[in-house]
Amino acid sequence: MDAPLGYSSVTFCYELRMLRQSPLIKALAICSSTLALAACIPTIGPSTNSPKQARIHALAGGEILVNAPRSYCVDTSSRPSSSFVLMTNCDVLAGTPKTNPADRGILTVSLGAQLTADQSDLELETLMGTGATQSPRVPGLIMQQVNASDTSRLDGAAAQYWRAAMKVQDRIVTLALYGPEKGSVIGAKGKPILEDLARGIQAKPLSDQATAKIQSQKTTILAFRRLFQINQ
Repeated sequence: MDAPLGYSSVTFCYELRMLRQSPLIKALAICSSTLALAACIPTIGPSTNSPKQARIHALAGGEILVNAPRSYCVDTSSRPSSSFVLMTNCDVLAGTPKTNPADRGILTVSLGAQLTADQSDLELETLMGTGATQSPRVPGLIMQQVNASDTSRLDGAAAQYWRAAMKVQDRIVTLALYGPEKGSVIGAKGKPILEDLARGIQAKPLSDQATAKIQSQKTTILAFRRLFQINQ
């Protein structure tokens, strides 16, 4: 069944339920903001992204940018926020699905609260538990293939899914990839998709204006130091 990947409200409900079951979310109080998501949304049909769909979403007030992997777009009907964004196949969101139902997927990115000084050394691989490994393609990305067969889920949704976590600036970012039963993304094909998503998550660089301001401050400080040394 491909219905869970074709309707925005259903995919968001599924994601919300899975986030509440995530051991990583339970283990890290710093990621508790993920649990404050609103109730399932009754919107059915293509995303309001159509016809020009968003492929970049800003988290943390614009400090962290999430770039969607190839063929994925932001599902605006799932109410992306400063700490959460859901993405799925662009053609499905546009209401003109061409992607084979077995190849469709749902990607999510959740942003935790800022780490405190005593949380900066958290070992993500240890916290995620058995089966968590370092990605060979993305430094700092810890990945895990999960089997949630003992948790409730929507009809047609696979019990298996991919999840990952990494530190960006002073926050922990959690990622997940879901798919339909017997879908390709819940297997080996899903790993590079999640890695591509992780590689597209970047801390926003300082603007030219901010860089110039910092350089000006450094120049001023240097000038005062030289003046002080001359007067000695």
